[in-house]
Amino acid sequence: MLTIVAFGAPKPQGSVKAVVSRSTGRPMVKKDNEKSQNEWRANVRDETRRAMGGRDPMQGPVVLVITFTRDKPSSAPKRKPTWPWQKPDWDKLARAISDGLKDGGAYRDDAQVVWAVVSKSYPVPGGPPREPLYVGEDAAYMLQLGEPGCGLDVMNIPGVVVRLAHLTEFEGIRKQLAEAGYEPKDIAGGC
Repeated sequence: MLTIVAFGAPKPQGSVKAVVSRSTGRPMVKKDNEKSQNEWRANVRDETRRAMGGRDPMQGPVVLVITFTRDKPSSAPKRKPTWPWQKPDWDKLARAISDGLKDGGAYRDDAQVVWAVVSKSYPVPGGPPREPLYVGEDAAYMLQLGEPGCGLDVMNIPGVVVRLAHLTEFEGIRKQLAEAGYEPKDIAGGC
C-alpha cells in the first residue's frame, strides 16, 4: 500500500468547452481553471514521486481511497457537523488526483483503477497541521479509512490523502484466486 499526502486546496479537473471566438468567428477549445488545476496536479505529481521513492509504477488492477479536506466556508454552521456537499464535484476532484498519480509514476494508466472510494470533508478543528494516521502496509485498512464518518484521513488543513494498493493486496481477492486455482501473480502485475 502506498500513502500520498498533498497539502493545499484541492482543485477539480476542469471541463473542456467548445466556443466560438468573438474576434475571429472560429471555433476554439476553452478549458476551465487550467492554471490552478495544473498547479494542483503538479503538487500531487511531486508528492507521488516522493512517496514512490524510485519504485516502478504499479502494474495491473489497483484500488484507490481518496480523502479530500476542503476549506470550510464562513457561512457553514459552526456548532454542528457539516459536509462539503456542494461543488466542486467529487468526480472532478478525483480526476485531477488520478492524473497526478499517473504523472507521478504511481501507475501507468488511470484505467488501472478498478475500485475507488472518494470522500470530501471539512477540516478537523484545532491543533497543528496533522498528517493522516500511519496504518501500516496492510491494504485491508484502506477500505475502513474510506467509510463515511471514519475521519482518520481528514486533516485539519486543506489537502488530500490518497491510499493506493494493488488489487491482490486484499486478502479476500487472494482467497478468491486460490479457490479458483490461481495465484496473485496470475493477475497482470500481481504481487
